[in-house]
Amino acid sequence: MQKSVRTNKPKTIKKDVIQIHVLNHQVEKLAQIVRKHKAIYEFLDRVQELKINNYYVGAGCITQTTWNYLSDLPLDHGIKDVDLVYFDDSDLSEEKEDQVKSQLERMFPNYPFKIDVRE
Repeated sequence: MQKSVRTNKPKTIKKDVIQIHVLNHQVEKLAQIVRKHKAIYEFLDRVQELKINNYYVGAGCITQTTWNYLSDLPLDHGIKDVDLVYFDDSDLSEEKEDQVKSQLERMFPNYPFKIDVRE
């Protein structure tokens, strides 16, 4: 019978480290899926050219892309639009929103989805 060796060393694996590892893995997997959808990935990449500090892209197109990938459907199945929401406290006018819309139309003249912009 083999005797177990006991050490006084603390456990090196902690719950929060495991959770961070799992989260990092999930984020990387999501990034891999989104990169496969050329139109969505291009939008996420190029929207940074607008130089808007406070914005987000609505998760609908990303969620739908993920479900499509996991369900073996075409990646653009069920995606009708991409939503860009931003906040610019230096200019809250409708003219600024129209300007952002115009910039996006010039950046993506043949984009396969409608681009909705909201401030």
